[in-house]
Amino acid sequence: MGADSYHMRMATDPHFQSTGLVEKIETEAQEQNLLLLIDNDLNTWGDEFKGLDAPHNYRALFTIELMDSFFQSSQAEAIKDIFPKLVVHCLNVLDGIVKRSEVHLKDLLQKALQLYPLCVYNFSESVKLHFSFPLPEKNETMIDAWQKMREILLKLRSSDSETCTWINSISMQKNGMSFLKYNYEKEEWQLIDRLKDGSLRLSEAYKNSINDERVRKPYIVFNEDNYNQYNYFDNQWSLKIDQETIILPQPNDISLYVKLAERNLKDAEQFYQEELKNRVGRLHMPLLSKDAYLKYYDYFESVIAAITFSYTSIETLANICIPHQYSFEEKGTGKREGITTVYSKEAIERNFPLRDKFKIILQDVLHTGNPVVEDWWNDFIDLEEIRNEIIHTKQSKSEERYSFFLNRRIFKVIGCNKVIIKYYGEYIQRHLPNLLFDFPYGLGYDSVPASFMTNEEYIQRYEALHNPWKPKK
Repeated sequence: MGADSYHMRMATDPHFQSTGLVEKIETEAQEQNLLLLIDNDLNTWGDEFKGLDAPHNYRALFTIELMDSFFQSSQAEAIKDIFPKLVVHCLNVLDGIVKRSEVHLKDLLQKALQLYPLCVYNFSESVKLHFSFPLPEKNETMIDAWQKMREILLKLRSSDSETCTWINSISMQKNGMSFLKYNYEKEEWQLIDRLKDGSLRLSEAYKNSINDERVRKPYIVFNEDNYNQYNYFDNQWSLKIDQETIILPQPNDISLYVKLAERNLKDAEQFYQEELKNRVGRLHMPLLSKDAYLKYYDYFESVIAAITFSYTSIETLANICIPHQYSFEEKGTGKREGITTVYSKEAIERNFPLRDKFKIILQDVLHTGNPVVEDWWNDFIDLEEIRNEIIHTKQSKSEERYSFFLNRRIFKVIGCNKVIIKYYGEYIQRHLPNLLFDFPYGLGYDSVPASFMTNEEYIQRYEALHNPWKPKK
């Protein structure tokens, strides 16, 4: 019987090929007139099937390809749901087996083996689709997911415009494969943006390998023919220490300032809470002892440092967001009416207060709303004013300034930098995604835009890095 006569082709993960599951499914499929080809050598399935664990890092317990005959057979209605019922039956059998060892099936598949129960492929002239079935809480709901998958495939086969537009809304690798994953909570199939998900996963893996959020994000270059093949390229700095040279990955400026603000804020809050706790319900003389007021000096140092670095972190972000070729024209008023002043990026950084960069420049560059109406604006204004008083110290206001340091509100003012950075992260991701390389880790936008190389370029790069002694062809 030729391959075209089969309704499906199936492979089983190597962990389970000797357990009798395949034979059981094959026997029951034959009894149900479901023509099934067992082919456990995925390398024979063609390049489209290779490297398909990239979207979620999971393999499949059962991998199948739906043939055209599955839809065209006179038995199509009778066999349409047989396979997921067989899979559910096998999962129930497996669940019973592993429970004897006090192991949960979910832990075995997803944590220990990193397996999904089922992955399905289907090809037509216009689309290539890969469906991932995660393990549901109730195995029977997998049949509902199968039915919804079949509805999608039938709509695509009839060239339903809405479904076709939806499938094509996500960027695909060069071979045109689209990936979908079922969401049991929402009861719907969702497209996987492989580049977005893959870039985020790889970017976080890079950070975890350094084990520090202060590193700058790397460039991630994918093979355009296979997104599972990629290279990291980080920026290595060559710095002088006395007469010696050291090489290290480039740090992220914003992250350094955020961490400095965090560290000093934590020290200040710890002292504040302890001091407040010690004073509750007790009588204290207003005149502090030497040991006591020296601790307050330490507290003031922490607050001043936290304020300075908190402000510097958002000022650094604002300056990074201004494109190098950007210019701003300001028309003169009064005696300067008719005169237009053009500010370059450098001039804006130097001459505009941070509040004007937010209200005028970044609103133009990032297409944000009016920042003045945001909840964080008043905290930011207080931060900017207290920071300016620290930098441009006026002795006449020193006592008032230090009194504000002892106001509980100071902690909210200092902490507004993270709120502001996250706010602008959304607009950076939407309008200037290349700036994500300079956006700090840990504030909600850890992904980076993907770059690409051809298959030939990737092979050459791989050989140069891994097999430098191998002679070139």
